[in-house]
Amino acid sequence: MFQNEKGQTLLTVMLISLIFTVLGLSILAAAVNGAGRTQLRVDDITLTADANKTLNEIIASFRNTVTSSNYKLTEVSAISPLLSTAVTNLKADNRGLCIIDLTNSGGSCPDNGIAKKQGYGIDPEKNFTRVYQFSYKAEDGNLSKVVNKTVILSPTPSFLNYAVGSGPDGTLNLNGFAEIRGNLYANSLKTSNIASYKDSNSPSNGLTKSDTLYPSINGTATIRNDVNGIVNFSEFEKLKAVFDSRSQVFIKHETEDFIDVKFDETVSGILNSVTKKGLFAPEDVVNSDNAMKKLLGPCLPSLVNNLPKIVDGRLVTTTTKGTCQLGLASPWKPLRIIEEKTNYNDIENLAPNPRETIVYTGVNPDGSLKDKNAVNPLYIQNNLTLGEDNLLIVNGDLVISATSEKPLQIQGKIIVLGDVRILGNNSDKDGNDETGEEDDNIEFNSTIYALGNAAISNTNVKGKDGKQLVLMAKGDMNVNRINEFSDASKSEPLKAFLYTEKNADLYGVGSAFNIRGGLFAKNNLTINAIRQKNVQRDAAGNLKDRIASPGSQQAVGQVSRFQVDYDSSALLDQISSLPKTDYYQVVMQSTLVN
Repeated sequence: MFQNEKGQTLLTVMLISLIFTVLGLSILAAAVNGAGRTQLRVDDITLTADANKTLNEIIASFRNTVTSSNYKLTEVSAISPLLSTAVTNLKADNRGLCIIDLTNSGGSCPDNGIAKKQGYGIDPEKNFTRVYQFSYKAEDGNLSKVVNKTVILSPTPSFLNYAVGSGPDGTLNLNGFAEIRGNLYANSLKTSNIASYKDSNSPSNGLTKSDTLYPSINGTATIRNDVNGIVNFSEFEKLKAVFDSRSQVFIKHETEDFIDVKFDETVSGILNSVTKKGLFAPEDVVNSDNAMKKLLGPCLPSLVNNLPKIVDGRLVTTTTKGTCQLGLASPWKPLRIIEEKTNYNDIENLAPNPRETIVYTGVNPDGSLKDKNAVNPLYIQNNLTLGEDNLLIVNGDLVISATSEKPLQIQGKIIVLGDVRILGNNSDKDGNDETGEEDDNIEFNSTIYALGNAAISNTNVKGKDGKQLVLMAKGDMNVNRINEFSDASKSEPLKAFLYTEKNADLYGVGSAFNIRGGLFAKNNLTINAIRQKNVQRDAAGNLKDRIASPGSQQAVGQVSRFQVDYDSSALLDQISSLPKTDYYQVVMQSTLVN
């Protein structure tokens, strides 16, 4: 039987036409909506860029104001009204700007949608340091963007603004693949794709060299003179060739004054905070024996009869023994004099009085002070906790020694007239030779000034309660055998800011460095590093045949054995102990967009 199909063709054509019409309209609608979304996205990006540009200009204006000669840091009480006026004027001149003072208790910007933000608990009546959050709200029709930046005003030297550096007249030598995330500073920067190290095959008083990769830098390199002899920083191809291809480095000539560390003035200032008489001059730090005589003069020569005694390895003190008031009518803080001894098992109870300054020294039988070179080193092998107003002065060398049994915790300000050594041992918790990951740990919330040399070896250096170590040495600094021959990708962060007035040489070949903070040498800083996850010695103790070729070091999964991540938190965590300057440094943290 046949069916009548008349009219079917017309219906089919109409149906197909309808389908294509709907599809066309859909495509057109999608195109229109897409164009709208694209335009919205472009407007969003443009508004964000404009807001960020405006905020940077505002902060630049603020920076010029607070670093001018009118803002010389003499008295805290004098700087506060000046800062208040500067902030008020900025807000009056810039619609959409909100500035939250985060120095102490914090605040909010309700107009910019920012709820209450926690402050840093810094007393503005005692400290020059200030912390502000700058918030700028840009609007265009129904669109709005809020850009935020945290700005720190710090009365500290320039070196604290850099991840790695030397100078202002020194040379920064980066030999091999050091990976640095943060800004650099140097008078002269020298990079190389050859790293040096020392092993049993090295010549006497010499180093072995190995081909590797150029350093990787992610940040701004501020240079006073040259990079590998290149003085024209617009020669991009030449500059590109002396860094690893992974680098995202911007090189600029120094255009601002470098505020140097006044080491002797800083230490004499800390000593004067003990006496409150302005007794100590920088020259007394140069002649530290003279400083000790000035400090302890009122206690001599009867000092020898008042020292606390050691009984069964424990420190025995009373309210009078071992304490010298340095003049009953004077404003001096009390001093607790600790006798010469190689170790204190009860070091945790060293500072029973929150206002005391503790002095470790040697005393001759006639009551006169020993020369610092004749005093046995002070060994700290148990926790030391000093209060904010305490200070430990070591007339001699200080050795902070950790074991694998438990972490060692050190907190407080320390001045060492000799050398400082921070170290672990070469054995594990079972007494066997340490062949795996480093298991000795020292946790710091401390600033240490050493008038001699400083060394860190065979131990992890961590932060206590989220803080860090600031170690400043007038002599050379040596940091070695850190996470030695371990997996570099698992190396423990060394949370510290390290500074030396002289030279520092570090080797990330057998060791694996992961510094969270910064590293600076006033004279010359030399870093040697390779990009290799694991390095082991052979039976003869040699590394040469165990170091991969430069091509193999390029492989995915390899990591630098010397890494530095800049961390500015020391500017806030150690504010009462850091070196002071006459003018503010302005430190800006990363931008946040809402």
